[in-house]
Amino acid sequence: MTITVTSPITTGVPLALSNNNSTFNQPCLVLQPTATLLATAPSGNPLVASQTNPRRVGINMFPVSMSSFANEARLYLNAILWAGGVLN
Repeated sequence: MTITVTSPITTGVPLALSNNNSTFNQPCLVLQPTATLLATAPSGNPLVASQTNPRRVGINMFPVSMSSFANEARLYLNAILWAGGVLN
């Protein structure tokens, strides 16, 4: 994972999150003009994006391995807390 913008959503999530074959992501996603790309996969595909009004997060990942689940869980938890306004 390459972080493109510092965000509470990616805080505490290791950069190695998707540097192995433990996740699948879609290569043909297009970001909305109002979205901010927060992180990309090693392939260059968008991995995490957010929008502030309304608050929402898109995560382009389907975890397939339990070996990195704790890291993926941190990303999902941060995204939910941020979208709910708990994490700023």
